[in-house]
Amino acid sequence: MRYRIDTKFREHEISIPFPQRDIHLFQSRPLQTTQVEKNSAGNEN
Repeated sequence: MRYRIDTKFREHEISIPFPQRDIHLFQSRPLQTTQVEKNSAGNEN
């Protein structure tokens, strides 16, 4: 049954998103990042 549902969804271009924790960045050059550490009180150093 789930395959039939999937087939019908694809036929009608329906997609159901799911919670995705990954972020995909497509760039021609590397992304510059910085790391900020927090002290025990939760303040940025």
